Amino acid sequence: MRCVTSGNRRKTKDVRFVALGDVHGSFKQAAKLLEQAQKSLGEIDFVLCVGDVEANRSAKDAVGVATGGGHRRWVGEYPKVLSGSILIGSPVWFIGGEHEPWATLDARGPGEMADNIHFLGGAGVEVMSGIRVGFLSGTHGEASSMGLGDRSSRDERACYVAAEVEALRRGAKRLGGIDVLVTHDWPTGLIEGRGDEVVEALVRKLKPQLHLCGHHHIKLTSAIGKTSVEALADVTQGRRGWEGFIFQDGEIHRA
Repeated sequence: MRCVTSGNRRKTKDVRFVALGDVHGSFKQAAKLLEQAQKSLGEIDFVLCVGDVEANRSAKDAVGVATGGGHRRWVGEYPKVLSGSILIGSPVWFIGGEHEPWATLDARGPGEMADNIHFLGGAGVEVMSGIRVGFLSGTHGEASSMGLGDRSSRDERACYVAAEVEALRRGAKRLGGIDVLVTHDWPTGLIEGRGDEVVEALVRKLKPQLHLCGHHHIKLTSAIGKTSVEALADVTQGRRGWEGFIFQDGEIHRA
């Protein structure tokens, strides 16, 4: 993968992180995969989840989840995470997909939601263990032409808007670029008929070392220019639902 460097970037300790596919409320399986990852990588500094986590606390939250594409609505296993009966052994930071309790996420805002479960937010850039992580929640749709406050229905809220794309671009510019980009949908060009042109344009504009995505539940490794693209399967597909990486001296390597 391409190394992003600048004159003031110093050598740091190796950082080990994991990319996790769509969870869809299957937190027991997610916890199992992270145990596997920890056995393989050792201590994990953080986990980046590509969306469709479905952190539903109750049936009320589940009602707010969009159900397009034949998606079934269910509460899932998040209440067991809240109660402590399912333990997530590494800190997970997730973006939103189209199947999320968006009313709840918007009300709570970015930050910790449960032990080792954190919501990154709609769009922006965070520095995590020295790694600049850009992110964009949601998918492209008719509502993407709306303003931030105009997405009133659950289907509309599942779409990102231009202001969020711009927030990501501004954050990347402020930090002199990003190392990792996390989106829910793929960029176009990986498989015919799949992907999002806006996501592809972001990859080409921001030129991260690594782009992580999910949504289509297919494990695929590709590249756009010098950016390595890693599409994750959902967590129910086992080893295809996660991938490990090491950040060492400014470069990201597959673990």
